[in-house]
Amino acid sequence: MKKRRTLFVKDPGNLSGVVNKINDGNQWVFGEDVIAAGKFDGTAHACKLRKS
Repeated sequence: MKKRRTLFVKDPGNLSGVVNKINDGNQWVFGEDVIAAGKFDGTAHACKLRKS
């Protein structure tokens, strides 16, 4: 799995932190049609949630 870019902009004064601004190209993460995916013990997986 390719490493994802940081969701938020890095703090230029402290590269281990971020500022409250979304990186260009990452706005899609906050869209209503986005389905969460994650990693468990290093293994990629996706979870689809359906509204009932």
